[in-house]
Amino acid sequence: MDGIYKAAENRPMHTKVSVVVPIYNVGKFLKQCVESLCQQTYRDLEIILVNDGSTDNCLEICNEFQALDSRIVVINQRNKGLVGARKEGVRRATGDYLAYVDGDDWVEPNIYKHMVDCATKHDVDVVIGGHLEDFPGRVEELQNVIPPGLYEAEQLRERVFNRMLCTDYFSQFGIFSYVWGKLYKRKLVKYHQLQVDENIHIGEDAACLYPSLLVSNKIYISNQALYHYRQRTDSLIKTPVSDEVKKARYLYQFLYQKFSESGHSKSLLVQLEKFVLSLLIVRTDCRPAERTNDSALFPFAGVSPGSRIALCGAGTFGQHIARRIVSDDNYQHAVWVDELFECYQKLGLPIESVESVTQHSFDYILIAYIDESTSAKIADYLATIGVPRSKIVRVNYEIDYLRSMLVGHGFGEEYA
Repeated sequence: MDGIYKAAENRPMHTKVSVVVPIYNVGKFLKQCVESLCQQTYRDLEIILVNDGSTDNCLEICNEFQALDSRIVVINQRNKGLVGARKEGVRRATGDYLAYVDGDDWVEPNIYKHMVDCATKHDVDVVIGGHLEDFPGRVEELQNVIPPGLYEAEQLRERVFNRMLCTDYFSQFGIFSYVWGKLYKRKLVKYHQLQVDENIHIGEDAACLYPSLLVSNKIYISNQALYHYRQRTDSLIKTPVSDEVKKARYLYQFLYQKFSESGHSKSLLVQLEKFVLSLLIVRTDCRPAERTNDSALFPFAGVSPGSRIALCGAGTFGQHIARRIVSDDNYQHAVWVDELFECYQKLGLPIESVESVTQHSFDYILIAYIDESTSAKIADYLATIGVPRSKIVRVNYEIDYLRSMLVGHGFGEEYA
């Protein structure tokens, strides 16, 4: 992009959408993804498949689709990571608008017809939708907390920027931090995507999305959920990565600078602190190189060594905690439960029903839901089925307690 993006430019007569698909070793899912793009009811698409050094059959699949559909562009590059793949795709894009789809996800046939209609009707810079979380045999619809509708300058200041990373509840997004499931004016998102530090490997989406929203004159939030996010137990976010605290610092520093330069820094920096803390709490089993305290990132207070632990929650947070408990000699694993136990069993996880927890012996049951509101509801339900309140342990949401977990990992001076 030449120069800084200027929002709310004139509406194009013909609206072309570039869809950037970063791809790395997702061969068993990629055909469904690309087929869902080729079958869109909105036909004026440019489908950019970025094979980021895959070692499986992804490149072969990309080339097969390119031979069948002239709208497909294939980029084959050495592995640069998610940010590097998205940057290359954005550089090659020529559309008026741009969207992202991850290579293991897929979209409904009318997603871009709907989003282009919203974008052109209201002449907005970003269209934001909900999404569908796909489990084997079950689909959950998720919507943004900020209500659907058109948001212009005053509404953005008063109703979006002050809660888009974090609402009144800890770790509850006002707007989901993912870049996918949205439609952007290409020049806007290109500018911000190319600025993302390639050292950022946690919160890559947030590093692009939130700065893009901050310079938007108008956005539209839709109540349509047309993007399918595939639940996988082997996906990158659920796999422990070395030195994650250091990686989170890159994100914090990057967004700290961006937010400090905006006219909304007071609210945004408070949200940013909670946002980064929630990202790290989810990764409770990470092993940063500089860590000296074995419980540094364990956000449950009062759980004594040697305890028998039951775990409630099998999402990303729960999977990290389960891995931590199983590998840590300080804890004994008793049982793992979730409301969607049948779905997780199909994914290969040893999950039982929530009600079955009363049939097991344990000292504590940890509620593995990072969202404060959801966690409270689950605690109440466990109590109604006979679990003593004294055994129910939620995340300690006191900000000073959470902040103290990161002292010694380079965050203390940034929070001061």
